[in-house]
Amino acid sequence: AFNLEDLMEGWSDARKKAWSNREKNENQYYYRFNAPGEAQGEGKWSEAEHELFLKTLEDVRSGAAGYPMYQWGSFSKNIPGRVGYQCSNYYRTLIKNGEVEDANYMVDEKGQMRFNFKNKGFERVNKETGDTELLTSKPKKPKPPPKPKKPKAPKAPKPKPKPKKKAKDDDDKAFHCSVKLDATRRSGRNAGVTKKYTDGDEVSDDEEEEPVLPGFIDPLTKQQIEEPAISPYGHVAGYETWCRALRSEDAKDTCPFTRQPLKRRDLVKLTHENIAQYREKMVDTQNA
Repeated sequence: AFNLEDLMEGWSDARKKAWSNREKNENQYYYRFNAPGEAQGEGKWSEAEHELFLKTLEDVRSGAAGYPMYQWGSFSKNIPGRVGYQCSNYYRTLIKNGEVEDANYMVDEKGQMRFNFKNKGFERVNKETGDTELLTSKPKKPKPPPKPKKPKAPKAPKPKPKPKKKAKDDDDKAFHCSVKLDATRRSGRNAGVTKKYTDGDEVSDDEEEEPVLPGFIDPLTKQQIEEPAISPYGHVAGYETWCRALRSEDAKDTCPFTRQPLKRRDLVKLTHENIAQYREKMVDTQNA
C-alpha cells in the first residue's frame, strides 16, 4: 500500500499535470510514467513481457483494445513495469529483426528505420510474373564520370604589407562572432542527462524514445528532420524550417507547398503522444 499524496510530493510539475489530465488523455501520462507506486522495468525484455507485448499488439490491430496503433502510453498499461516509449522502442526493434511487419515502416540499406507512408513509392509490379515487389529504396541514378580538373596556374607571391604604426587603441581587442542564419539549430537540452520518470527510478538517455518520424527527410532542407511540425494542409517539415519559410520576405505567412495563407500558430508540433492522430493527415513528400 502507498499514499498517493506522499508519492506526488516528489513528482515533477509535468507529471502532476499529466496525471490530473489522465482521464482525458491517458496516453500522454503512461507514455513516460508508470502507474503510481509501480517500479519501472529496465533492461532486456523477458519472455513473459514479449508474449504480453505480442498479445496486446494483436488486440490493438484487431480493434479489441479500443485505441489505435502507436498510442504507446495506453499500450504499455498492459505490460507491468514498462512505459510507452519503451514499448515504442521495442516495437521498432521487432520490426528491424523481422519479427513484426508494419507497412508504415521500412528498414533501409543501412539498417535504419524509415517512415514509409504505407509503402507508397516502394512497390512495383514485376512485368514478367505479375507479382508485387517491395523495394527497400528508390533506385539511384548512376552518377556521371567526374570531369577532369584543369591544372591551376601557380599564384604569384603577394607583396609583404608595410608595417603599420601602432595606434593608441590597438590594445583593445575586438571580439568577432559569426552566426550562420541558415543553419539548423540542434537542441542539447537532453544531452548526457539522466532523467527520473518513475518513483525513484532513473532512466538514462540510452532508453530515450526514438525520433517521432525516424528517417523522415525535411522536404525543404533535405536534411533529417529534427522537430517535425504539420500544417493544416497536411505537409510536414521541421518547425524551424517552417518558421524561416513563413518569415521570408518573398512569401511571408504563405505555405511554401500550397501557396495558401499560413501562420506559425497554425502549425502543430508532432510528438509521440499525438502522432497517431495526425499520421493519416500527412501528405507524402518523401517519394515525390
